[in-house]
Amino acid sequence: MFNATITGRLGNDPEMRYTDGGTPVANVSIAHNWLHRDERLVKWIRCSIWGELAEKAMAALHKGDLVNVSGTVTFRTWSRNDGTSVEEVELRASSFDREEPSGLTEIPKACLLYTSPSPRARGCSRMPSS
Repeated sequence: MFNATITGRLGNDPEMRYTDGGTPVANVSIAHNWLHRDERLVKWIRCSIWGELAEKAMAALHKGDLVNVSGTVTFRTWSRNDGTSVEEVELRASSFDREEPSGLTEIPKACLLYTSPSPRARGCSRMPSS
């Protein structure tokens, strides 16, 4: 397991369930976009939000919202009824924030600030032309 922060849009409203012990769990899917060799790629990230944070997510988050979610990445393997093995990756959230859209589609806003000697060090793969 390791920690990660994912920024993307919610693909669905949070879905709430409760464990046998009564702990609330909200589940969402986040569409994470990035550019790879001038090709836009989208990966759906499953995210679970537990406890009091789950209740806050139910009230605050909606399909299409731009969110920033931090937490622990977990991996699990399970078998379907037909016997095939499935591997899943999930982000177990420890915090989330709604983000305000920057209006930029190709270049992350942080890349334009130039507060660091190297914008690429902040994860910017494309630089604006002069």
